[in-house]
Parts: sequence; C-alpha cells; structure tokens
Amino acid sequence: MLGPVFSLELRLAVRRGRLNAFRCIYAGWWLLQLTVLCVFLFQYETERASAGAVLGPFLNLAFQFLVAQQFIFLALATPAFVAGAITDEKSQGTLQHLLTADLSSWEIVMGKFLGRMAQVGLMALVGWPVICFLAGYGHISLPALLATALISGVVFFLLGAASVWASVRSKQTREAVLRVYAWSALAFLTIWGGLEGIRAVVWRYKAGSPILRRLTQVEGTLRCLDPLSVLDSVWGQDDLREFFSRCRFMLFAYGGVGLIFLALSVWRFRSMVMREEEAAGRTRKAWWQRARRQVDDDPIRWREATTRGRVPRGLGIGLLAALTCATSAAIFYAREPILFIVQGVVFLFLVSLVAGVRTSGAVTGERERRTWDGLLLTPLDTWDLILDNLHGTLDILRPYFFAFAVPATLLAFWTGIDAFIFTLSLLLLTWTAMYYMAATGLWCSVRSKGSWRSLVATLATGYGYLLVILFLIALVYLWASCGVFVFVIFLLKLMGITLTLAVFIILSLLTSLSMSWFLWRASYPQLDKARAWVDEHERYGRTFVRSLASALRRHYQHLEERRPHEDRAEQPQALVPPANAGK
Repeated sequence: MLGPVFSLELRLAVRRGRLNAFRCIYAGWWLLQLTVLCVFLFQYETERASAGAVLGPFLNLAFQFLVAQQFIFLALATPAFVAGAITDEKSQGTLQHLLTADLSSWEIVMGKFLGRMAQVGLMALVGWPVICFLAGYGHISLPALLATALISGVVFFLLGAASVWASVRSKQTREAVLRVYAWSALAFLTIWGGLEGIRAVVWRYKAGSPILRRLTQVEGTLRCLDPLSVLDSVWGQDDLREFFSRCRFMLFAYGGVGLIFLALSVWRFRSMVMREEEAAGRTRKAWWQRARRQVDDDPIRWREATTRGRVPRGLGIGLLAALTCATSAAIFYAREPILFIVQGVVFLFLVSLVAGVRTSGAVTGERERRTWDGLLLTPLDTWDLILDNLHGTLDILRPYFFAFAVPATLLAFWTGIDAFIFTLSLLLLTWTAMYYMAATGLWCSVRSKGSWRSLVATLATGYGYLLVILFLIALVYLWASCGVFVFVIFLLKLMGITLTLAVFIILSLLTSLSMSWFLWRASYPQLDKARAWVDEHERYGRTFVRSLASALRRHYQHLEERRPHEDRAEQPQALVPPANAGK
C-alpha cells in the first residue's frame, strides 16, 4: 500500500544497530529522570505531613518540563533523521536508480518521508510512559494528556515535512539539516520575541486604544502558534473551549504549511534533481559575492573559512546583531535579568548546533565526493587535516559570536551587575561548547560511513555529554546545599548581600566554569583520537596498503613484459658452419 521505498526504509532501520543503541541511551535518560522523580516523591510522601499541598504544583511543573523536553527532542531529532532522506541517495549515487525504476515521485518522496518519520516516532514513544505515569500520579486530566499528544503530532508533522522539502532542495545532508534548524530557530525567535516585545511595550498604551487592540490581536495569534501556550489552556484550568479555539488555528497553520511542503517536495522532486544533474560542475557567482581571498599556508582552513552560503554573511551577521539588540532591549525594559540567561542559552544551543552539524560532514563529505583519498596522499600532516577543519569552522562562526556578544554584553551591563555576570559566564560556556561540538563532529565524521550517521552520532554524543555534566553538577549542588552552602549563606547574610542575587551569581559562575573546564578537557582527546584513527585505518593502513599493492602490481606487470625479451636474448644461437666446411 505504501510502496517498496517505505518497506526498504523500515528494513534498513532494523539493520542499523546504532539506532538501537541511541534508542537505549535515550530510554536510559528517561529512566534516570524517572528514578530521580520517584526519589523526590518518596521523600515528600514519607517526610511531609501536608504532602498533597506541596506535590500539586511540583507535579504540574515536572509534567510541563517533561513535555517541553519532548518538544525539544522532536525539534532536534526530526531534521537529523528526515532531512537526509533524499540527500543520502544523492551522495551515494543511488538516486538515479530510483528515478529510472517504475516508481512515481509520490511513492519515492512519501516512502522516504514515512519511513524516516516512523524511526523518529519510535524513539519519541520512549518517553511517553514516564509522561503518562506522571500525569496519572499528578491527577492530570485525560483531555490534557490527549491534547499534549495531539499538539506533539502536529509539530512532528510540520518538522518532518519541512525536512523533506529541505532534503529535496539541498545537495548534502548537513546543508538540509542546517536549513531546517535555521527555519525552526527563526520561527521560535519570531514567536517568543514577539510575545516578549508586546509584553514589554503594552503598558505604555491606555485601555481601549486602537494600538493596544492591535497588539492584543497579534499577541493572541502568536499564542495560538506557540505549542506550550496552546496547552496552557488545558493544563491548568481545563478550559476545553479556549483550547479548541487555539488548537483549530494551530492545526490550520501548521498542517497547511506542512501539506504545502509535502506538495512542493513531490511536485518539484524530479525537476530539481534533473537541474542539479545538468548543472553539476558549474558555478554561478551571485552579484553580492566577493572574490575569495588568496590561499594561505593552511589550505584546508582557508577552504572551510571561505565557504559561501546562499545568504550573504554580512546580512546574516547584521540580522543577528539587530535581533540581539531587540531582545536585549526588551529584557532591559522588562527589568528581568534572568531572561539574559534564557537568551544566552538559546544562542549557545544554536551556535553549538551549527558547529557540530558543519564538522559532522567534514570527512564523510570528502569520502562521498571521492576526494578524501586524494587529501591523504598530499604532503599535509594528518593533524593539520583535522585541526584546520575545526579552525575553519570556528573562523566562520566567530563573527556571529561577536555580533551577539557585543550588544548583549553592553545592554546587560546597563541592566545590572547580575545580568552582566550571567551574560559573561554564558559567553565563556558558549565558546567552549562550540569548540567541543566541532571536535565531536570531527571525531564522529572520521568514524562514520555516511553523513547521516555522523550527524546523528554528533548530536547524540555531544548533547548527551552536556546533559550528563549538568546532571552531575546538579547532584553536587544538592549535596553541597546540605552543608557548605549553609555556611556560605550565613556569611552572605552577615555581609548584607541580597541572598537571591548572590546565590544566582555564584551558581551561574560555578556552573559556567565547571562545564567549560569539562568540555575543554574532553575536546582535545577527541581530536587526538580522530587523528589516530585516520593514521591507523586510512592513511598508513588502508590507503598505504592500497598504494603499495598498486605499485607492486605495476612492478610485476613490468617484469612480465620484460621477461620474453630477456628469454629471447639469453637463448643460445645455432652455430652456422663456415662456407668451406665441406671441402
């Protein structure tokens, strides 16, 4: 019914052992959260007399946290799995076989789409038993749970459709994934920034003014596009009428955009593939692109740093600086220094994601283009090949880092010392996270056979290590709160320092410094392992043996060609009797 492409995708998914490993790791993370949750619930039930009064808000907050975590997983995993549906076939050279088979564009695109979506959906179901357990224990209504599942499915469908359209348009998997992440980040910043901006300026207008009515309408529209805001109407107050009014608009918007993406993917699939095949090897310079600077002593770093995108780099840097100024100004007017932490965490996640995605295809992309063996035969050292890829990626991201850091730091300093310390600590953590994710991407790219596997391994390994560090730091804080922190809080009270401000500043500094130290210590071993892997398995292993075998083969062929001539030269000539021998 669904076609042979869908069946093939499911069979390939079963054969991939790494997907089962990722699923087990993700299930282990949920079991760890469930264990911590059960420990807290047992403590409240046994030691608190008024457990019900305390557990109610805590269980609602824990439920919302787990649901938000599920949305984050869908936003991360769906592009990573689905965006390589068509680009993997392009890089492997098997897309032409699909086009010449007796298959329509609908069967190819929808088979790829549903096959990859089934893989992500199977991983997403891992966390739902914990969510259902918490909903039952916290007396969360069944309509709220069903509404959560419905909204998750709508967001999942939109992300999958956008990933397929990006895969049809792109040539490489990492390019398609970056497009979907960029679209998602733009949508998130538009919705969140619009709501925060309206909340910051709405107090300036009197009740009943036309500008206030317009702002209220825009705020209502943005809330209907925010999944968590849609679910707020059914989580806390069980207002089904308000939920259905918001959900209807969200279904129309998200579902309509997703169907448009799928229709464009099916309609433009063959024509875009044929256009890419006909334009192979041609380069067209846009009017806004400048000439590349000359090659320096590091050709690999030069190539990575001068890679051109579809959007001018100056335009992207300017838009990021303007957006940072707008969000920082909104936070300044709202007088909420904690929001600088949210802004910094969002930027940390986005820039580390870009660094990991770019380097995840550094080596696998060369293998798919059949240029990796040529690089290994050059006089360049293996360490230069690995390290220059990382430095080239950081050279691209450095202007974006300063475009965010400069306006955010200035406005944070203007807001207060607490906001300034929050911003500086997060900037330090952001740079080390960029370096760590780039190193992780290179290590996974060296070991993996394809770009898609390298991308999934990079995201799972990189952010999994970050979550483990956060969990360990939280355990250390929990242990210290029983002893050391009591003495520190007593000293702060004696010095007359505000307790809340001091605790937030100390925790932000300690968390940033400790995580930066862990990430920095973990980066260099991964780069060294990548260099050792290339030397052992490719440069002085497979490639060296292949070159030696080819040289020996040519030598033996040359000997075989010379052997007949040497035999003929060594053969004794017959004696010719002299002319007067018979006389």
